[in-house]
Amino acid sequence: MQQRVSLCRALIHQPALLMLDEPFAALDAFTREELWCVLRDLWQKLGFTVILVTHDLREAAFLADKIHVMSARPGHIVMTKTVDLPRPRDLDICFEPRFIDIVHELRAKIAQVRKAMSTTLEKLSPWLFTIGLFVLWELACRIFNVDTFVLPAPSQIFEAAVRYWLPLLKNSFVTLWTTLAGFALAVAFGIVLGIVVGWSRAIYRGLYPVMIGFNSIPKVAGWSRS
Repeated sequence: MQQRVSLCRALIHQPALLMLDEPFAALDAFTREELWCVLRDLWQKLGFTVILVTHDLREAAFLADKIHVMSARPGHIVMTKTVDLPRPRDLDICFEPRFIDIVHELRAKIAQVRKAMSTTLEKLSPWLFTIGLFVLWELACRIFNVDTFVLPAPSQIFEAAVRYWLPLLKNSFVTLWTTLAGFALAVAFGIVLGIVVGWSRAIYRGLYPVMIGFNSIPKVAGWSRS
């Protein structure tokens, strides 16, 4: 009843253009179809132009002469479909193959647009997040005047990397070589220890307390300065 009153209030001044934004979205299916017919009858009697915004594809196909499918923000028209179903239209037309084909065509186009947008966002979101993080980092350092020793800004880090790229490259190779060598020695020692422990039960019992003790000792990283 409230939607009928709203339609009457909108049409009491006999407007030439009626704009409706999801007018039947909150109604149950049967009431929604009844109001489709009410709007259809009023339009046929008064002859005004209707711009109807809806997410219901059946509603659009039943009421409209021309359907424009819009994308998400920034909104633009991605498809225009002329509905060539004869008028006056009864609700039984919703079950005819021509009507169902129109609904399927609209649904397929919307699915295609949404998939393309989803793929684009999936590709761009990591880059956008990273860029946004660096921008916030830079702004925070500049606005709060953070000491360079505590937290340098990304621009300062980039400037230092460009200035000292040769020593950084040299020391990076040294660090990489040291890490790989230590990893290789650890693997070799672990394999030998595993074979020995598995071979002798007595050696296992003797080394087991030592291995447990080493696990409880915090790992200490040694460094040298040349």
